Amino acid sequence: MSEKYRASRTTGREVLAGGLLTGLATGLAWSSVVELFSTDKVFSGTEFQTSLVVPGLVAVLVWKLWRTGLVFGVIVAYLTLLFPLINIVYIGANVLQAAFAGAIAGIVYGSPWAIWRAFRPTTTTTTTTTTTTTGEAESATTSDTPASPTTTTTTTTTTTTTATGEAGGGVSLDE
Repeated sequence: MSEKYRASRTTGREVLAGGLLTGLATGLAWSSVVELFSTDKVFSGTEFQTSLVVPGLVAVLVWKLWRTGLVFGVIVAYLTLLFPLINIVYIGANVLQAAFAGAIAGIVYGSPWAIWRAFRPTTTTTTTTTTTTTGEAESATTSDTPASPTTTTTTTTTTTTTATGEAGGGVSLDE
């Protein structure tokens, strides 16, 4: 994915929506797995350890579909599991209540990234390379070395930093 596409794709609102989706899906999936594993009214340590895979799978799924970042998704999913979900399932909440709590936690834990994405400066780097070949090749019979022309390479790199907000207005920081 190009840097220009990523900068235009993941705005603050979309990161916040990705956090909401990650929290909602984590709450729904993890509480459903807990309900499935505890049909015998006993939730053992092995079942709990197996259910710890679910937030990671949810984070990968949201990352593939929403493109907010894998690290972002994993952190939001496991924080959502760690604080509200384990506690709310422990006191006897149903799947719907756990999904709602997960959605709220996803917004709360995703908001620092959303604020950062909304107000971060975007950087665009353009590199231009020009190659010029000059000179004539000598005959291979007049010298022991093969013929080689002279090559000059010029590289120009331009970096543009623009501070953008959610409204889309930009201020150029280049001089």
